[in-house]
Amino acid sequence: MLKKSCSQFAREKGELRHQIKQLEAENLRLRRVKREVNNNGKESNQHQLERENKKLKYELEKALQGLTELGELKIDKAKLEVELKSIEEDFQEYKIATAEEIESWQKKLQKLREESALALESAHKKIKELTPSQVEDTSQHNDSEKQQRVGVFVDVQNMFYAAKDRYNARLDYLKLLDMIVGDRTVVAAVAYVVQMPEVDQTAFISFLEHNGYHVKSKELRMRLDGSAKGDWDMGIAIDIISMLDDLDVIILASGDGDFCALVEMVKKKGCRVEVVAFPHNTSIDLQQKADEFFPIGGDMLI
Repeated sequence: MLKKSCSQFAREKGELRHQIKQLEAENLRLRRVKREVNNNGKESNQHQLERENKKLKYELEKALQGLTELGELKIDKAKLEVELKSIEEDFQEYKIATAEEIESWQKKLQKLREESALALESAHKKIKELTPSQVEDTSQHNDSEKQQRVGVFVDVQNMFYAAKDRYNARLDYLKLLDMIVGDRTVVAAVAYVVQMPEVDQTAFISFLEHNGYHVKSKELRMRLDGSAKGDWDMGIAIDIISMLDDLDVIILASGDGDFCALVEMVKKKGCRVEVVAFPHNTSIDLQQKADEFFPIGGDMLI
């Protein structure tokens, strides 16, 4: 496109130069005529010549302006050629960079494929090395775990203040249930709530009830001395003891050390006890007495 424009400019330049030569020749002719008219003293013809001379001068200036514009176009052409060259260089660099990036990703993908193949081969070897009895034991262990009957008991007040004091956040009770239960069978999931007069927990309780929890609630009681009473320690203990015959695993979501005696008693009855709570708010004795302690971290908060 640039070549075509340049050819057109060249033709126009030649035509303008030709017109200028013609105009200059005509100007000379008119000057001779003017001198003749002056010599003859014909004033009317002189005025006519002056008008023609002005007209010729205007056309000459217009032609010169055309030449000037043509020169500017030549300058613009040079600028465009420089910019075009820069664009071509940038494009070449981009092509090189893109090719290198693709090659890098292809190498990474190939490496992952090789590692996956090695891991799969190693797994097959280990499976072949297992004796039939080991395979059967593994299968029975998995089936046994899936058949475990689990009871989940959540001290909501304990969880609430532990999350608020350390993280200024709230516990995600859906994630909690998924994490601690896994593939096991949930026989009961009970959330114990203490309702305070100044806080409406209707929506929260409804949320729990619609997401796998049975909610037990009581109102905060004020004593005559001004202190308040509203924990569920005794209620949780009674519920756990009453359900022992129907459960294989007790999951206690609380860090309260008052449950240590309960944990010991439940374990003596042959039931597994797992405690899930915030480490900073959990009794060390409770962590040690439980069969397993699951710490709650920031990923369980909302």
